[in-house]
Amino acid sequence: MSEIVRWAVNFKNFRPSKEELVKAVSCVQSEEKDRLIKFHFLDDFYSSLIGRLLQRKFVNEFGSLGYSDIHFSRDEKGKPIVNNKLNSHIKFNVSHQGDYTVLAGFVADKCQSGIGVDIMKIDYKGGKSIPEFFRLMTKHFSIVEWSNIRKHLKEREQLKSFMRHWCLKESYVKNIGVGITVDLQKISFEIHEDQLMTSNIVESTKLKVNGVSMVNWRFEEHLIDEDHCVAIALSDVQNCATGPFRFFNSEELLENSRQVTEFDEQYCEQVFTKAFKKL
Repeated sequence: MSEIVRWAVNFKNFRPSKEELVKAVSCVQSEEKDRLIKFHFLDDFYSSLIGRLLQRKFVNEFGSLGYSDIHFSRDEKGKPIVNNKLNSHIKFNVSHQGDYTVLAGFVADKCQSGIGVDIMKIDYKGGKSIPEFFRLMTKHFSIVEWSNIRKHLKEREQLKSFMRHWCLKESYVKNIGVGITVDLQKISFEIHEDQLMTSNIVESTKLKVNGVSMVNWRFEEHLIDEDHCVAIALSDVQNCATGPFRFFNSEELLENSRQVTEFDEQYCEQVFTKAFKKL
């Protein structure tokens, strides 16, 4: 049985002091620091930093490498991987959106097994009406999916269903590593339980691609709070137990961490000049 790890951090609550940020940043690689500093908003910096810390924590706890011995690179599709062939069985994926950064991962029995995770905040601030927004997004959903979305009478419920479907699609394409450049209309989900609840994990959702049922795929849907849905896409993973997300605070996130780059106060001073996104 594969043990699926499901971790979450509310980065909206991540407000480190300068000393705390210096320590956190020292726990990621130099090239990761270079990527992080390019973010314009502080929210994006924090959410991405947390994602990198979650990855390192996961590989340290479930792989065979010490914390400071872990080195990440990216595969030909841009997905982060552990740069060590002995750890090719470590599968993980990270997503951040809304208020949370989440990680899902496991130790694979088969090299072809995979995982993808996506989180969506059930919110829309695009400026257009919901009907007009849906019209513009028509080509990204199948007839079956639109029927399921529009069967709800209230716009809020339609939006929940829309975000749920989008989250499922993202989890699938992140698993296979192609991004949303594929024809999303050919990726069609069949929803068998209308409502997601924080007290329940939905596993009954099925997928068809180009009209063919994906029998070796399994999807977990979580509502981690009333405003955020999460989908985990598992491919060719057998006998894995379902479970809720575990939430970490900043202290727990850095527990057992080790310094991998030099302390850099100047870097962190530059970080603190960034602004938060306006609500």
